[in-house]
Amino acid sequence: MTQGKTDGDLLRLSNNIIKLRQVQQMEDQIRLSQHVLSNDMKDKMIQVMTMSMEEFQDQPRQSITRYINFALEDLLPLEVKEDIASTFEESYSKRIKSTASGANDVEKKSALKDYLRNHELFGRILGNIDRLIDGALRESSGIV
Repeated sequence: MTQGKTDGDLLRLSNNIIKLRQVQQMEDQIRLSQHVLSNDMKDKMIQVMTMSMEEFQDQPRQSITRYINFALEDLLPLEVKEDIASTFEESYSKRIKSTASGANDVEKKSALKDYLRNHELFGRILGNIDRLIDGALRESSGIV
């Protein structure tokens, strides 16, 4: 159910899926109460992007570009998105190579996790996600 080595945590994963379904059901109820019947993804209040650690490790630039496109859509010009992705890939590659040279997969994932948690932008996002999940877990277990 939990795995300390690779931080795989089926309890959190299943809780996140349940909470996501609850939010999606609430979204559908709001849409119905407002007599909005669109199924267009752009009309969804909640959208989810899933990315594996392997995908991120193997293709950091493409992964960041995909994330920026998902999160910001057309708010930034293409050149700015490309610059952000290039800068991130460069700093990520330097950090991971210096931290995890000769390391096994668990150590590489740990280095990636540390890098992301300490990154100026992604650290804040991950911290907010952690707080949100922890709050939902406390709430669902009756601990407030």
